[in-house]
Amino acid sequence: MCVIIGEFVSSDQNETAIDLIYKTYELLKKMEQQVSELSLRHDELSKKIDVLDYSNKLLNNRFTKLQNSLSDSIADPGAKSVKNNEKETAKKTPPASFMAKAVYDTENSKPSRKVDKIILGNIKVFSYILNQKKEPVSGVEIDIYNESNELVKVRDTDEMGYVEFKLPPGNYKAEVRQKGFSPLNIEFSLTEGMKEFNLR
Repeated sequence: MCVIIGEFVSSDQNETAIDLIYKTYELLKKMEQQVSELSLRHDELSKKIDVLDYSNKLLNNRFTKLQNSLSDSIADPGAKSVKNNEKETAKKTPPASFMAKAVYDTENSKPSRKVDKIILGNIKVFSYILNQKKEPVSGVEIDIYNESNELVKVRDTDEMGYVEFKLPPGNYKAEVRQKGFSPLNIEFSLTEGMKEFNLR
């Protein structure tokens, strides 16, 4: 028997109060976990929005060029476009994500990408590769190695700078390569219960 605010409280009432406190604590833990998950989703959505904004700019630029070209053709049907055969060497800008640490290396050669072992999994491992201007970087090679240093997955980023793998739980190493830059290695772990992992 215990006394609270000058009144006698039975042991059953005391147990009910403790049970209520425990349930409240568990509820707070779940809310904290949900807030953390929402924060991660917000970051992922922000990256996707950046990619969509850039794609929209590309489409608008192409539409403007086509519109100008059509206007020129109507104004002067006999005019011929002049092709410039000289190619300008574009400056290579390293991606702002994990590729930003890459060291410039024009002599970097592309190694063999033959998979040593085929594995299946349910955990989605994904990444968006953007440069410092938040533009997607396509053609970035990402190879995944297991703990035995066996090559198990091979992918290249698409036009949106996106790449995705499906892997089982375990420890892995990602080797990231882009023409003109030395390879970058990233180690990561996947555990039971994980649904997805953002490689960055």
